[in-house]
Amino acid sequence: MKKYVLGILLISQVTAGIAQSISATALKSTINKTVLTNSDISKGIKEALTIGATKATSRLSVLNGFYKDSLVKILMPAEAEVVSTQLKKIGFGYLVDSVELSMNRAAESACEKVAPVFVAAIKQMSFQEALSILKGSDNAATDYLKVKSSDSLKVLIEPIIANSLKQTKTIELWNTVFKTYNRIPFVQKVNPNLSLYVTEKTLQAVFLKMALEEKTIRTNSAAQTSTILKSVFGTK
Repeated sequence: MKKYVLGILLISQVTAGIAQSISATALKSTINKTVLTNSDISKGIKEALTIGATKATSRLSVLNGFYKDSLVKILMPAEAEVVSTQLKKIGFGYLVDSVELSMNRAAESACEKVAPVFVAAIKQMSFQEALSILKGSDNAATDYLKVKSSDSLKVLIEPIIANSLKQTKTIELWNTVFKTYNRIPFVQKVNPNLSLYVTEKTLQAVFLKMALEEKTIRTNSAAQTSTILKSVFGTK
C-alpha cells in the first residue's frame, strides 16, 4: 500500500514538473510574441525593404537584367506602337530593336546607382502604420513605399536615368527612330518623353522585384537572416 501511495506521489510530482515546464514554455512563447514594440516592427520592415531594394537593383543591373526578363523588359511605349508597326513595314524594324535594346541597357546601367536612393527613402519613412503593414499582404511594405515615395524617388532617379540614356546613346537612337517615322507622309507626329518613360519603367521594375523579395522574407524562414527579421516575421 505504501509503495502504491509513493508511486502515485512520484507520478504526481513528475506530472506537475512537466506541467510547470509546459506552462513556462507557453509563457515564454507568449512573452516573445508580445514584447515586439512598434520600433522593433518598424526596424524589421525597414530592414526587409532595404534587403529587397539592394537585391532587386543588384539583379536588375546585370547584363540583360532587364532585356532578357519578360517581366520587366522595356518595350516601346504604347503611344508609339504605331511607330514600331510602320517602321517595320518599311524596313526600319532594326531601328526599333536597337532603341529597345538601348533603353534596357540604360535601365540596367542606372540600377547600379539607384540602390542608395531607395535605401535613403526607406530610412526616412515614418512607420506609424507598421503593425498594419506587418499584418498586411506579402508585399504590403513595398506597396506602402511605392505609394508614399514614388514621386520623390522619380525626381531623384530621373537624372540618373537621363545620364545613363546619354551614355548608352539611347537618346540618339530614339531621335533617329522618331525622325524617321515623322518623315512618313500623312502620319501624326509622335515623340514621347524618353527620360520620363524609362524612369517610370525602371521604378516599376525595382518595385516588382522588391515585392518578390519581401514575400520571400515574410514566408521563408531561411531568408530571415537577422535576429530582427526572425523576431518580426517569424511571429506571424
